[in-house]
Amino acid sequence: SLGIILENTVQKVLFKAELYLPAHAEFKNRLPIDETNIRGYYYRLHELQSFTNSKFYIPKKPDWLRHPVMQTDWLNFDDFKQRLTIFMQSKNAPLCWLKKPSGSMEKIFVVWW
Repeated sequence: SLGIILENTVQKVLFKAELYLPAHAEFKNRLPIDETNIRGYYYRLHELQSFTNSKFYIPKKPDWLRHPVMQTDWLNFDDFKQRLTIFMQSKNAPLCWLKKPSGSMEKIFVVWW
């Protein structure tokens, strides 16, 4: 009824996602992945040492797709590391908002492995 010839159609699937690369990795697109879906990096706990002067926030999972906002109860590095301990012990990788001293904000994951 729509005039579509099934023999001439090709089915394709699009998975929308936010991708996070290993810390300091360069994206080498060897797969059909849209680079605009890359949202940030994931870090191991010891790799966060370069952010001791930054602020952090750990949003609840329903808020993971939100963009970071300035009006947040930011944690300093020591308080953030203390809260991360619970996640690391239970082998959970939280998404976190990172606010650098320059004011720029990023979304990152912190992984236990």
